[in-house]
Amino acid sequence: MSTSQYMLLLAASFLLFLTIKLCTPSIRGASNIYKFYWKKASLFRDIHFEALADVSITLSPKITSFVGPSGSGKTTLAKLIAGEESATSGTVWNSTIIQSSTINHLFRQTYSASIKTSSLLQSYCKSPKLYEIALDIMNHLQIPLTEYIENLLESQRKSFEILLCIFRQRIDNDIPSFLVLDEYLDKDIPVVRDKIYKNLLILCMHSDLQLQVIVITHSKSTCLNCSDKAIVLHNGKVFDSGEPKKVTVPKQMLWLP
Repeated sequence: MSTSQYMLLLAASFLLFLTIKLCTPSIRGASNIYKFYWKKASLFRDIHFEALADVSITLSPKITSFVGPSGSGKTTLAKLIAGEESATSGTVWNSTIIQSSTINHLFRQTYSASIKTSSLLQSYCKSPKLYEIALDIMNHLQIPLTEYIENLLESQRKSFEILLCIFRQRIDNDIPSFLVLDEYLDKDIPVVRDKIYKNLLILCMHSDLQLQVIVITHSKSTCLNCSDKAIVLHNGKVFDSGEPKKVTVPKQMLWLP
């Protein structure tokens, strides 16, 4: 092999590596995570509550569901991975580069229902580039731009709210790549939930977002139908993880429909 051929091969290998690096979302997860909360038991004594103990997980590149009884550590773990809280010990992968939009029980935004989607979207996008990206996503989600919010279908409205939360308070072209939905899909009827799930997949695969999502849920149908991977937590530890249809849950856990 001549020197020129070797240099061409080296350049091609570097370009291939760079393409894969740029086009593949970072795998996020945690290793050997412990999280303690301290509270005062008396005037002279503090006690600690162990929220998470030796938790090691890897998220799906798309949508991961966290399931388990109340108080099992689901929301705490999601906040640690999103970089919103710090672990007592252990390692969280890529937390320093995550721009997170954590949504706890997404409430109805304080906007007028009589405003059009395009007007509200433009007010949330802080640059022409962001607005251009948002318009393209709206087209993929099949959400009409000239429709009043009050006239949207339920699946369209909730998908639009998710989109607003992704773009809110963004500066320049800084778009969050990580989203937490805390029991947001649990009360939806199956046809609405399934449509929102399909829209989430579109957000995950969109080249300008490559969004990763954690769905915190008590609903069996949400876990089975709206995630690629399930992580079951119990008493602050990983009880099971894997394909949603194959994981087991604690006997005392009560599934919602």
